[in-house]
Amino acid sequence: MKLARTLLRQAPPERCTNLLWMMVLDDTEATQGAQMAYTPVINYLPYLRELDLSRLLDIDGIRPELPVLPRNLEQSLRSFNLLGQYHEVDTSALYDTVPYTNNRTTSLHMDVNRQLLWSLCSPDTIQNLTIPLYDLDRYLNKVREFKVLASVTFMVDKLYLASSDIHETLGEEEVQYLQKEWVTVQEGMVRFVQEHASCHRNVLLRATFVDGSFAHPCSRGVLYRMLQALPPLINPRKLDYSNWMQFAAKMQDTNLEYVQRIHYPLEFEELSGDIKPFLHRCRSLKDLRVFSTASNTFQWAVEERNQHIISKESTLRPLVPLESLHIEVDSQSSGREANDAAYAFSSTLKAVTVNVSPPQTDTPYPFPDIELGRNWRLPALRTLMVSVFDQALVIDPSTLSECKALEFLLILDNVMEYNPQETQQWAVADLPCLDILNLRGTAALSFHPDTFYHTPNLKLLEMSMSERAGYFFIPEIEEPGQGGDNRQAIHSSVRWSWDWDLPNLVDLRLGAVFAYEFQFRMLQRCPNLGNLTLDISTQYGAHQRYITLSDLMHIPDQRSNTENLSRYVNLTKLTDLRFSGSWIFEADVLYALCHKVAPNIQRLTEEDCTGFDLEEFKHATDGLCRLVEAHSTLSATKLQLMALGLRAILGFLEAEIVNPASKFVEKIAFEMPNVTDLADTYKGTWYLSPRQHTIEFVCYNVLFFVLFRVGLSLFRKKGSAFYSPRLDQLSESISANVLAGHVMDKAVLALLCGSYALTVYHKVFGDNFLYLLQPCHVNLLLLIFTMVGPQESKVTRMAFNSYLHYLWATIFALSFPDTTENGLWFVIENFWLEHYLLLLVPIYLIYTGRFVVFPLSFSYAVFSYALFSLFHSFVLSGFGLLTGHNLNYMLVPPNSPIMHSFGKYYRLSIYCTVFFMCLASRYILVEIASVGLKIKQWRTANALMRAQGIPEVSKELKQE
Repeated sequence: MKLARTLLRQAPPERCTNLLWMMVLDDTEATQGAQMAYTPVINYLPYLRELDLSRLLDIDGIRPELPVLPRNLEQSLRSFNLLGQYHEVDTSALYDTVPYTNNRTTSLHMDVNRQLLWSLCSPDTIQNLTIPLYDLDRYLNKVREFKVLASVTFMVDKLYLASSDIHETLGEEEVQYLQKEWVTVQEGMVRFVQEHASCHRNVLLRATFVDGSFAHPCSRGVLYRMLQALPPLINPRKLDYSNWMQFAAKMQDTNLEYVQRIHYPLEFEELSGDIKPFLHRCRSLKDLRVFSTASNTFQWAVEERNQHIISKESTLRPLVPLESLHIEVDSQSSGREANDAAYAFSSTLKAVTVNVSPPQTDTPYPFPDIELGRNWRLPALRTLMVSVFDQALVIDPSTLSECKALEFLLILDNVMEYNPQETQQWAVADLPCLDILNLRGTAALSFHPDTFYHTPNLKLLEMSMSERAGYFFIPEIEEPGQGGDNRQAIHSSVRWSWDWDLPNLVDLRLGAVFAYEFQFRMLQRCPNLGNLTLDISTQYGAHQRYITLSDLMHIPDQRSNTENLSRYVNLTKLTDLRFSGSWIFEADVLYALCHKVAPNIQRLTEEDCTGFDLEEFKHATDGLCRLVEAHSTLSATKLQLMALGLRAILGFLEAEIVNPASKFVEKIAFEMPNVTDLADTYKGTWYLSPRQHTIEFVCYNVLFFVLFRVGLSLFRKKGSAFYSPRLDQLSESISANVLAGHVMDKAVLALLCGSYALTVYHKVFGDNFLYLLQPCHVNLLLLIFTMVGPQESKVTRMAFNSYLHYLWATIFALSFPDTTENGLWFVIENFWLEHYLLLLVPIYLIYTGRFVVFPLSFSYAVFSYALFSLFHSFVLSGFGLLTGHNLNYMLVPPNSPIMHSFGKYYRLSIYCTVFFMCLASRYILVEIASVGLKIKQWRTANALMRAQGIPEVSKELKQE
């Protein structure tokens, strides 16, 4: 919009209407012809070469989707005497094909764009122009001035025609008036092009028509007359929908030597006539898409090929180098067009597609057979696709053997029922490059199975018959048998061995008799198979196929190893498995299929299979960690469906979240061995799998964080020890009057800091500084913090009272001391000093009254336990994985038979034990250690309160 304003300020003042002043320049005080302010220094307008406002400008206030005009815009229109031009009339019936149905907003928007286009149009310089048909008369009057106009687009910007409902809304005279106006507009387009062509010969090269959302198709005859006034296309490289009309208008005068691509548009068939007269002129043609209604479409190419074969003269012009042919034929075709093209362009064709259109209602029956492949010699052919609707398809038996470069082969027809004795077998073909093979109907029945011995690169194989109402036809069988791995093929005279080596096969889809005859021995030579679909759906389940455990075993043959004879076929890459029809699985067979044959399956589907119930199906799919979807047609209760849904959700989380997260953890973790030496528990190993580390890291941290928040919120409720005013008053009196300035405190603090300094020295110079994160050393820091921190701070009080829950850890360390020497001084001595300080200093602080001991509180015990456990589950586990150090046994359990008995759940037992030990420390150890102090504090506190005039609270304290 900014560019439009800039250009409009440079346009002649007489072209800037009041509407443009108001809507584009946004200057309501200006009048028509006034001098435009803010004129840019550089005049861009003479350099404008293209004008196209077919996409409506987004002008504030008049967006077509608005139901009514804004009030300020309506007032502005009224001030310029323009409001009367836009009547508020409901014309939605006329605009049922147009997205903008409000007459006022739509008309105003169109007018702004018409006037803006005209004001910016410089006939002397414009080369590409879009003309709104409503304004066509303006441009017709100046057609001679468009001296360099090379391309013009006529755009419908007004409703001239509508649906049949228009006759119910308007009268007959009004309808006739609209139709007459539409005819006049179309004739105006023709006159503009013709007059310009007569004035400026061979300047205008392109003229198009755009109806946009108005759905006003222009008459083909009108377009044809308009384009006849233009010069022929200049050495076109392609012929398709974009230029076919102009080509058809001057077909004989167009030079086709350089045309490389022709996509024949069916919409213009009546204008172009038969395609035979011009195809032979396209000597550079490489890509042809054509609808053929004549059997001799490529007769000219056949004659040229015959001349090249007979004549040895070098003066003959080269054959057309056609590489891609897509031919659409009707139901009366016999396939001659495709055969002629394959013969004529045999040395260059790389892709051939033949589609037979569905028959029309008036097409005589029966339809002729489609015969393809005779005399085909296509050494460069890579893609062959044939699709037949209702005719019989006959492929020459030697067709594939003469197309050795095939990479993509698709042949489909709608044959459903057949007689196996009448099947014509194809010859064995050598197709080393074949990637995709999709056969349905006659082609699938005729395909020779020994060809699979010569398709080592096959990636997708799909063979089936057409179905009726979801059911296939399978011939009657005298002895169905069970297992079925030694049955003779019932659809052809050639035995299918099912022992081909297809190492690159990824997708296997078989239906009808091909699925019924399928033998699982094929899978042992398809290690990369990812999708397996077998469908034997027949009406009333007439054909049943039993699957036994022997079907899933390695079948001995000349190429099998003896060590594989007792193993299941293992397809580790199989992710999608689908069985449809009357397959019969016993429960153990289904379990082996899911856990032995395809352990990494993600999507499992069974439809109408029998031999198991829903519980057995659930049992078979349990433990499949990658399973995302499991579909079954078995009947189930709501509870069973809920259980299956929950397992599906867990499987999805496992595949999409847990497994990628486990791989990420394994990637960033320290490189640790998988074998654990329980005698050396300093080094970390993968005692727990990366998957379990990931799950426990998330679950434990979430659990302990929730406990942390719940315990803290319950403890901080009004009336608890944390906010007890009487307890605050008591602590202040004790600190101020009795226990101020102890010299012993400074001595204790010095011992604590000295011991921690020695510990840092030992860990840093002993190359195990990460062990400073061990709980005992962290507890020592916690004690130092409580000694240094302000006594009146609630954080200091909470730190000290939390430490009282961790005394058990010091007792454990003293009971099982780690006195390992590392060659440094005072290592053993400092160990004993540090731990005795951790045990005795809290008792000293309790008896000296430096800190207030909170009353017994289970919520605070939970808070302290969660804080301690979070430190282990988040900090110690995280650093342990990153560095490979077994910090406080977060990676490997201690060398204890009790811990070993818990196996991979040893950390759960540790966290449970820690919880009870935290309770025992606070509820038993601290209470016993502070019995004498409680009596002394009681007497001292009551004496101080009586001296300060505070009533006795013995009853209240007892109640608390």
